Amino acid sequence: MGRAETRERLIEAAAHLFYERGIHRTGVEQVIERAHLSKPTLYQHFRSKDELVTAVLERWAVQREEILREILEDPSRPPAERLLAVFRFFEGWVQEGGFRGCGLVNAAVEIPGPEDAGRRIIARHKVWMTRALARAARQAGLSRPMVLARSLTLLIEGATVTSHVQQDPGAPRLARSIARRLIDEHSS
Repeated sequence: MGRAETRERLIEAAAHLFYERGIHRTGVEQVIERAHLSKPTLYQHFRSKDELVTAVLERWAVQREEILREILEDPSRPPAERLLAVFRFFEGWVQEGGFRGCGLVNAAVEIPGPEDAGRRIIARHKVWMTRALARAARQAGLSRPMVLARSLTLLIEGATVTSHVQQDPGAPRLARSIARRLIDEHSS
């Protein structure tokens, strides 16, 4: 197994455990056990657990950005419909088995300092998402695109957290309904 494959195996194992159990409740021993590797191998790729956490958070952010980019740039949908399609994605995600909220938000709760590399990745991703929504709103010719995007981001975050914390799978559907009204308000 090559170096890149080994690193990938460690990140995948850690991502699964961090999402399922949380960062603090997951030790490096559990990661190496799940990856079927040794502790020295882990430390050849990551100098610390914090470095591994950062790699996982970066992976999650990149994966989410790829999904959202695909939705928001879908040429088969009108731009305003792309905004609502983001909410449909979140509806589907919440319905998946094993849903435990947004891994990035969950990690932000566990990582204390805003200067931490992991927190910076999370913050950067959330800013990216708001800007991507604002771009789509501009393309749709909606008024005050950044105000709308910030509102939509709050709806997404709130629906995701509510779905997890209150075990309410209907929260994203309600958020989409509110988003539709906001979009209509910004189209006049």
